[in-house]
Amino acid sequence: MMDLTPRQQTELQKRVAGIRAELPHAQRGTLAIQEIARLLFEIRALQLCAGSLDTFCQAEFHFSGSWGSRLADWYAVRRNIASSQPDGERSLGTMEFLADLTESCAREIKHLTPAQQVQAWEEASQGDEKPTARVLARIAAQFNVSPEEIEAMSADEQRRVFLDIDAAIAEAKRIELAATTAKLAIKRNRKVLDDMRKEPLFAPTVPLLEKAMADCESLRLRLEEPLFRMPTAEEKLAEALREANEAMREEEAAA
Repeated sequence: MMDLTPRQQTELQKRVAGIRAELPHAQRGTLAIQEIARLLFEIRALQLCAGSLDTFCQAEFHFSGSWGSRLADWYAVRRNIASSQPDGERSLGTMEFLADLTESCAREIKHLTPAQQVQAWEEASQGDEKPTARVLARIAAQFNVSPEEIEAMSADEQRRVFLDIDAAIAEAKRIELAATTAKLAIKRNRKVLDDMRKEPLFAPTVPLLEKAMADCESLRLRLEEPLFRMPTAEEKLAEALREANEAMREEEAAA
């Protein structure tokens, strides 16, 4: 039985809670199923569960068979192909490019290297016909993947998740620095404003400065809000992704 550190247990429970929140909306092809796939991918990549991902999913969510690992594989393939696109992972162009990348399609190329997955998908996407699992299986058969490359892919999967976390931590530090700077500026300016109130000469200017101070205080509160609301920097990343997913759901509903 694998023993998790307190931090690992916290990270696991956050992802479990996220999956449970999305399960009621998990219909094939929806954004909810993509979010579940992402969270399962991270559980596997960060080695947060004992034994296989499928065994964990069967015990925790009552998933049948290998559905958990298949979803994680699907997300991994989507992520690899999306990262090759010049216009960004969640841009409209990339989403259209991946619209036909179903779980069954991803299953046929999951064993390929990231570069080979991109090549196979681009080849299958040429022409007017939609890519199918059968076409991808035929293309995948043309590639040779060594055991060393498969092992490297697993290590790279974990490394890229940690890079996402590092980016979120850097963003949180930037926000914290901006909030601290705003707080110091308010403290300095408040003393200047108190001195100016004592001089009649500055009376016409004081209301303008008071408004500027109020705006600065409002900015400080907005900057500090995510710091108090977010126990970890990684949670900020997950929250931002969920907000983006929610916005996309609303756009789909409106359309």
